[in-house]
Amino acid sequence: MVKIKYNSYKKSAKTTGKMNEEELYKRLFTTISAILLTLILLFVVFRFFGPKLGSLFGLISVHRNDPAERDKITPVPPIFSLIPKATNKKKLTLNGISEPGSTVVLFMNGSKKSSIITSNDGLFTFTDLELTEGKNTIFARATDKNDNESDDSEKAIVVLDTKKPEIKIDSPVNGETVRNLNKRINVMINGRVAIVQSDLTFGILLGVEEGNVSIKVVATDEAGNSKDETVFAVYQRSQ
Repeated sequence: MVKIKYNSYKKSAKTTGKMNEEELYKRLFTTISAILLTLILLFVVFRFFGPKLGSLFGLISVHRNDPAERDKITPVPPIFSLIPKATNKKKLTLNGISEPGSTVVLFMNGSKKSSIITSNDGLFTFTDLELTEGKNTIFARATDKNDNESDDSEKAIVVLDTKKPEIKIDSPVNGETVRNLNKRINVMINGRVAIVQSDLTFGILLGVEEGNVSIKVVATDEAGNSKDETVFAVYQRSQ
């Protein structure tokens, strides 16, 4: 009886050992498979559904209602290009550059005149700006998309002058006979674009031949206004 029981116990122990080892392998295999499956599932989820999950987590985040950090850097003041100091045209076109996408507001003589949004290159153009006779003071400000406002640009002064310059020929008078030995007529005029005296007079010697002489003087001011005067004289060589 004892021998029979011993053999049965030994056989049962071997069988139990084999079963435990197989069960251990099965559990290990199951665990590794579950880990691999979980990793694959996580990869697929984040690969294809990551942005949606991010939005979902953003909705349930405790900071979802916190305001986003706002750009507080003010744009550079607008810069104008090639502004004339004077013009005889009542409408003016202004070009310039500022921060791309910003709103440029133009002021003339202290009042808001117009506004425009700059291009992707930061360029802007104001057209058909109505000038008033005399001095016009112009400047601009830029405001970016976050409502940051720049300082004022440099002030430009444009003078609208539609009056023609005055010309007065003092000498010779119309029809005057001039006599000398050097074949010259000294023309005295009250203004010209060339170098003038402090009282706006100047003189020039013209080489002439004997007989009738036609003298034409043209004056053009800084605004582009032009006027001309013609005087006739007679030159005689002195004996």
